[in-house]
Amino acid sequence: MVRPICCLLLLLLAGCATHPATSPAKPLRGAALDQRVEQLMKAANVPGLAIAIIEDGKVVSVRAYGERDTGKRLPLQTDTVMYAASITKMAFAYAVMAWSTSTGSTSRRASRATCKSPCPPMKNMPT
Repeated sequence: MVRPICCLLLLLLAGCATHPATSPAKPLRGAALDQRVEQLMKAANVPGLAIAIIEDGKVVSVRAYGERDTGKRLPLQTDTVMYAASITKMAFAYAVMAWSTSTGSTSRRASRATCKSPCPPMKNMPT
């Protein structure tokens, strides 16, 4: 289950390339990486971004750029807790589709059999 999701994420990242590689590029590190990240953040109007570089299964670098709160001008840090709502929705949808395909049923039949309602009932909601 993890392998298909990792493959999908790698495909998505590969699709974000700005141009096709003609030869193996030297990995960006240090000041060159910082400069490129800041350039891309500015172009996409991204206020904050955290990156972990993993080589041979080990985390070799963790960096944070920009702000975690633009109103208060608080810097993003490597220990800042962030949510990944956009990617979790995509990963969950992929997992559901993979599950429904592996069970031999359509996603609509599988979801109806498993879920009586798309959302659980909300109790004690503040008004």
